Amino acid sequence: MVRSAITISFCFLYSMLGQINCHASTYFREVSLITNDIVYDPHSDMIYASVPSEVGILRGNTITPINPYTGALGNSVFISSEPSKMSIADDGSRIYVASESTNLVTPFFLDTMTPGAAFPIGSGDRRVDDLEVLPGNASRLAVSRRSGNTNRGFAFFEDGVQLPDASSDSARYDRIEFGDDPSTIYGHSSSISDRDFNAFEVNWAPDGGYVGTIYQAKRLLTQNGLDMEYENGRVYFTNGQILEVATPGPIGSFNGRGPVEPNFESGRTYFIDGDELKTFSQSTFVPLGSISVPEMAGSARNLISLGTDGLAFATDAGEVIIARGSLVQGPSADFDENGIVEGKDFLTWQHSFGIGSSLSDGDANGDGVVGEADLTIWEDQYSEPSGAASVAIVPEPTSIALALLVPCLAIRHRTSYTRLAS
Repeated sequence: MVRSAITISFCFLYSMLGQINCHASTYFREVSLITNDIVYDPHSDMIYASVPSEVGILRGNTITPINPYTGALGNSVFISSEPSKMSIADDGSRIYVASESTNLVTPFFLDTMTPGAAFPIGSGDRRVDDLEVLPGNASRLAVSRRSGNTNRGFAFFEDGVQLPDASSDSARYDRIEFGDDPSTIYGHSSSISDRDFNAFEVNWAPDGGYVGTIYQAKRLLTQNGLDMEYENGRVYFTNGQILEVATPGPIGSFNGRGPVEPNFESGRTYFIDGDELKTFSQSTFVPLGSISVPEMAGSARNLISLGTDGLAFATDAGEVIIARGSLVQGPSADFDENGIVEGKDFLTWQHSFGIGSSLSDGDANGDGVVGEADLTIWEDQYSEPSGAASVAIVPEPTSIALALLVPCLAIRHRTSYTRLAS
């Protein structure tokens, strides 16, 4: 069953009629489906969910596609007993799927929508704590392992074959992330009090595997029980903490808690904090806005990007929630916040060019600087009223005021459009 927030229907309907601007809207779609994990493939533009047996005979123990626009469920394919954590290759060729009831990981090939040969990650009592596909090489996989509630280090696999050298069976690094260098993997233990963050060296030769520790930074994290996401030289934690991996060391924090998703392309970092979607600037760490997720049940368990204008997350109450639009407070050139991007907003930008730092000054992208990037956003969002003169944009900031002054003064005031969610 798919339940849509009413805002999405009105947003599309009125935008098609030309009666409303949906740029500043964030709208949600809720899909009723119990899942253990979700991933997104930008190549097929599809969400994939691991679905446990409790869902029943039609979709239990399957990989099930979810349309990221309509929420419609695709054909479910049996994958394994109690499929749980997943990791998708960046070329969109396959998803690796862990089994919670066995020591097996199964590759699932997206071009044919069929499972490959399952392979063990260790002895029979081993289970997957975390798994990560090596960026740029879909055949290589790192797996953090556990026995019962005790982490048992990590091992490396190529085409399902374990490389000989694994980390110590007593090592406790249950959260792992590859960086940009294929020979380096980062890890920390979410369950013990060391609160450390570590970098490890990997040798991908057939006789290789775990080489050793590059660094071990004790007491670097501020609490236990954290998950993490890597992007562009930084690691983002579910308590809002941000680490630079090269140093390593903390560089800041967000006022957000819960599943986190950095998106370097959009320049934003997102959190599902309780029942709120929160958005922050990656460059300044300042909040860009927040909104309550309508009719959300349960707690969010993961968060993924759907390109630059979409997010999805699952809850422990059997929902997958898709968010689209400006995602709270996206880039906005409505500097006076009257609901219209107009000539007055350009004059605000022009007056504060190079010296302003806030939305009211003309900072459209939230990076703390009023610059030419903010003018580009104004151009894209400018809403020319009927009968107003066409506006030509020239690249030099010093001449823009002369080019736009007369037509901007001719722009008449219009009634503000209705904000659906902002």
